[in-house]
Amino acid sequence: MSGAVVGIDPSLNSLGIAYRRADGEVYATCIGAGKSVRGAARLVSLRDSVMYHVRHVVFPQPSLVVLEGYAMGFGARNSSAITGMAELGGILRVALYEAGIRVMIVPPTVLKMFVTGKGNADKEAVSTALTNEFKFKFSKSDQYDAAGLLMMGEAQLNKRLLPRDARHAKRRAMQGCTFL
Repeated sequence: MSGAVVGIDPSLNSLGIAYRRADGEVYATCIGAGKSVRGAARLVSLRDSVMYHVRHVVFPQPSLVVLEGYAMGFGARNSSAITGMAELGGILRVALYEAGIRVMIVPPTVLKMFVTGKGNADKEAVSTALTNEFKFKFSKSDQYDAAGLLMMGEAQLNKRLLPRDARHAKRRAMQGCTFL
């Protein structure tokens, strides 16, 4: 399997999306629906923005989208945020499925392990590791997460991008991914 890859860090406020441009450079940005947009309108806006990127901005159309999974340890202290994230995740999964695009789901701890070698790394460690390894320079952690997901997707499609040692954190992290 070959083709373009898109990394998506879903968020109701600042959804990160990353892909490789035709010139080979990794581009990452954040998409938001606007503070005044709430409920179903926000979900539709985010879905439409993601699908616009997937269908019209990324070329060629991606054969794989890597989507960060749910943070299961988030807790019940903010059930409305959990519900909103679950709704967004479901809507994105259905839209990508309907578009015929394969989706790889990466739990947050697996992304952190792939990027830093530690599943409990903080956001700063993730951005520092991606800057050191790939020379990325973004302004938001959501962009770094999306770029890390992109790197995982590219490694999924081209195993030569992974270290040969089966015990390496990057190889172990790839085993924690699932597909729709």
